[in-house]
Amino acid sequence: MLWFLLAAGAASAQNNELGLLIGPSVFHNQDVPGTSTYVTFTGQANYAVQLHEESSSRLYLEFPLLINGAVIEYPVGSSTATQVGGRLFFTPGIRWKWMPGSRWSLYAAGGAGIRKGTLLRATMDVAIGGDFRLTRLFSLRAEARTFITPDLPAYVGLVHSSFLFGGVIHF
Repeated sequence: MLWFLLAAGAASAQNNELGLLIGPSVFHNQDVPGTSTYVTFTGQANYAVQLHEESSSRLYLEFPLLINGAVIEYPVGSSTATQVGGRLFFTPGIRWKWMPGSRWSLYAAGGAGIRKGTLLRATMDVAIGGDFRLTRLFSLRAEARTFITPDLPAYVGLVHSSFLFGGVIHF
């Protein structure tokens, strides 16, 4: 009986994922006058819990936390000013993963949450990506994720796209 319980516990494992990704980000910021598009560096931690499984797909509840650092220079009259800082995005949502092969999978995700910069604002995100499974417990991941923050009432805001690469632990 003990052997059966241990085997059942191992079989039900790997319903969670923890991804750690890094990469460049591109954002268009209308919060700072006279700015347009900037390239910065981003890190992301993404925890996901599997909700449902079919033979070729899985549905997850995910909790992506993305941290972006930035040094922005923008024109002020005849000189330039520098803004140093970063933004934090937390947008829980749903991820649907399609597994056409035994070692690789593709996914799409979306969610809504907050953006923390100088102010706390509502934001939403969409993502596409893929995993390549190296072992039963580890895979490589590539992802493109875009955050959209509509700042009302001025209808200006931030579009932030990240292109991330890293690893995922399945447990």
